[in-house]
Amino acid sequence: MSESLCLNCFTLGDDPRPNNIFPVHIAQTQNVGDLKEVIKDKKKPEFDHIAAHRLELWQVDLPVDETIKDKLNNLTLDPTKSLSPVDEIVEIFPDAPPCKYLHLIIQCPPAMSSGPLHLKCFMMGDDPCHVFEIEIAPTESVSGLQKVIKGAKM
Repeated sequence: MSESLCLNCFTLGDDPRPNNIFPVHIAQTQNVGDLKEVIKDKKKPEFDHIAAHRLELWQVDLPVDETIKDKLNNLTLDPTKSLSPVDEIVEIFPDAPPCKYLHLIIQCPPAMSSGPLHLKCFMMGDDPCHVFEIEIAPTESVSGLQKVIKGAKM
C-alpha cells in the first residue's frame, strides 16, 4: 500500500510569510507531473490560467521557523535542479518529510499579455501636462522601448 505524503509548498512571488505556505497531499506512487496537477487544483482560482505542466518545482528542506522569511527572501534556485515531471515522488521523498519544514518551491511561468502594451510616457523637463502614449509588444527589449519612445517624442 502506498503512503500519502503531506508536502508543504511555497509559491515564488508570494509574501514570504509562513501563512503563505500551503500543504498538498500526494501518494508516493505518483510522479511530479501528478504533483503539479494537485498543486494547480489546490491553488484554485489563483492558478486557473496556468497549465499545470508549466509550473516549475524545486525540492527544498527549510525549517518553518523565525528564519523562514529571510531564507525565502534570499533564496537562489538552480535551474538545473528543478524537478522533472517524470520523477517519482518516492524517489524524491523516500520517507515522510518532517512536518514543520518547507518541502517545495513553486515557480509559475511569466505572465504574457495577449496583445500590445499601452504605456503613458512623460519626459523629464517637459511640461507636466505633455503625456503621450506608446504601444509596444510585451516581448520587446529595452532598446526597442527606447526607440519607440524617441519616435513618439519627435
